[in-house]
Amino acid sequence: MALRFDTYRMKDGRTLLGEGYFNPIWRDLDTRLALLEEKKATFDAAVQALTEVGLVRINEVLAPSMSGLDEALAEVAAARVALAEALADAAAVFGEIVSRTVLDDALTTLQTGVNAQLTTLQTGVNAQLTTLQTGVNAQLTTLQTGVNAQLTTLQTGVDAQLETVYALAVAAL
Repeated sequence: MALRFDTYRMKDGRTLLGEGYFNPIWRDLDTRLALLEEKKATFDAAVQALTEVGLVRINEVLAPSMSGLDEALAEVAAARVALAEALADAAAVFGEIVSRTVLDDALTTLQTGVNAQLTTLQTGVNAQLTTLQTGVNAQLTTLQTGVNAQLTTLQTGVDAQLETVYALAVAAL
């Protein structure tokens, strides 16, 4: 914003201190401060919009992974049920009790398969999370740079306004 000191300048013995002098100054200061406050509202809205975009992006990236995890868990549960049914059928067909060794071997085989699926799933999720984190960090860095620039601009404008008001107050005394 341009400085308007000459508009506010007082002259000893000539300037009448009354509403005709002060009201235009206060109107101008109020208008200039209102512009700064509008910029702050716009900035707050931009931060909110970026946060919403980030949350949507996180959901987009993690939803397929979570869906894959749910499917893998459902497959494991179904395999376990199928194994239990097969063991029960085997015991009924052969008329004998399935030995503890057979059950242990079946559970070990099942556990090995489940562990392999979970490891594969975890590797995929970790890779997607790393990619997401890198993107979010870049967006946050960009946002921080913009915020710092806006704050510096806002502070410079407020400092200039305060200096002008202070100069007016000193001059009025």
